Amino acid sequence: MRTNLSTKWELLLLPTFFLILLLSSCSSSSSTEEVPPPLLNEPVDAKAVLFVGNSLTNNNSMAEMVRQMAFTTNRSLLYTLHAPGGTTIAEHASSTELEAKINSREWNFVSIQAQSFAFVQDTPFVENNVFPDVLTVVDKVSANNSFTIPLYYMTWGQKDGDETLCGPLPDYCTFEGMNGIIKENYLNIMNRTNGQVSPGAELWSVIRDRHPELDLYAFDGRHPSILGSYVIALSFYTMIFKADPTEVTWHRDELDAADEELLRDIVKEVVFDRISEWQAN
Repeated sequence: MRTNLSTKWELLLLPTFFLILLLSSCSSSSSTEEVPPPLLNEPVDAKAVLFVGNSLTNNNSMAEMVRQMAFTTNRSLLYTLHAPGGTTIAEHASSTELEAKINSREWNFVSIQAQSFAFVQDTPFVENNVFPDVLTVVDKVSANNSFTIPLYYMTWGQKDGDETLCGPLPDYCTFEGMNGIIKENYLNIMNRTNGQVSPGAELWSVIRDRHPELDLYAFDGRHPSILGSYVIALSFYTMIFKADPTEVTWHRDELDAADEELLRDIVKEVVFDRISEWQAN
């Protein structure tokens, strides 16, 4: 009798078992998630960014500024830096350390910043001698995750141009000359790689024209001051989150709050309100 009773219950439970198995199979096969779930304790809506560059990226803890700005608007930034001072884009292209960082996780964006001198050459020179190294880095990023967006850190012209190179390279003679060619070359590589840019050159041009009293440069006339890094951080915040920078409430202690408010308004006008210009068509 016990054997018959056991067999009876097994027969009754058999359809339920197959139903559970079928539902489990359907759930697994219908998943369309292309990005794996976040790492342990990582906010689900966080943006992960790898910043690649040199001292222009690393100075004044610019990436940390972006993270702090995001925090004040209830957004999350996870970032890693690969920005040794003086590093060229050619050195990045051959760096095994950078490649390991690229492959360490799936990134939403990889910010790529080349030396300003490399991008201030004429277009044929840049296309033949600089772009191949940029494309090598982009190819490594795409091989790791085809959905990662190259986000170029468009730099700017030197404060007064570069007199030592002015003769053979006329674009070096003035800020305007250097700035214009840098902007053109970064927009070119942006469109070629279906990327985006943080438009530093455009912001430098507007702020210098309207508010010459605000010094965006460090003492050497090349690197950003803390104020300049604040501007760039606002630009990156806007491009990473596609968000209005005037929502940011974070304050850098060394800066004047009124200057920060003024710059947030300018970044909104130049970057957020014209955001389609800073993304590939």
